[in-house]
Amino acid sequence: MSKLIDSHLIGKSIKNLRLSHNLTQEGLADIIGYSVRNLRRIENNGTGSIDVVNTFADIFEVSALDILNGCFLFAKIKKGIVDLRHTNLTPLIIHAQARWAEQEGATLMLPEWA
Repeated sequence: MSKLIDSHLIGKSIKNLRLSHNLTQEGLADIIGYSVRNLRRIENNGTGSIDVVNTFADIFEVSALDILNGCFLFAKIKKGIVDLRHTNLTPLIIHAQARWAEQEGATLMLPEWA
């Protein structure tokens, strides 16, 4: 059974990684050699290009698969990133965290398995 890639989830992952590194869109665009307009499009609409995903994976030192699966939680309150790849949280707990994050004004990235 094949699974489709959610390009919007890729864009959200990239945005959360950028924010977790305290980078502006302008700053990240400079680093990777993209226009701010192109970066904004990627963050808002995602991308279907594995080359683009690999570029961001290299910049942020994460795997492309993690970006594809949205394995990052970025809480604006703590100004940090939580890696959900190796947690043994049940989906119920993760969804409870999502409700908390929403109430606290944080952005929550749920992995595909949640």
